[in-house]
Amino acid sequence: MVRRLSADPHVPLALFELRLEAARRPAVAEALGAWRRRAFEADVASWASSGLPGDRPDLLVLHHAVDGMMLDHLTVPLDPERSVDDAIEALVDRLLP
Repeated sequence: MVRRLSADPHVPLALFELRLEAARRPAVAEALGAWRRRAFEADVASWASSGLPGDRPDLLVLHHAVDGMMLDHLTVPLDPERSVDDAIEALVDRLLP
């Protein structure tokens, strides 16, 4: 998930901008929300079929954490010396035993 988002940093930044716009404009919120929920359900199905540990609630928490980590990494990092890979490894170790 993180490698896909990191491949082109303009994509997650644009999605963050769309989410901010969605907070101001109900039509954007409706369209973006439907798209995000479909994408999340596809992630849940893919995760389940891959045999990875965790279930839908775990994946939801992971998505929330990765969103925050990507926003931090792509904007003004709290710890600019820490690599994204290190942050994700620590996150996964804590969330998915």
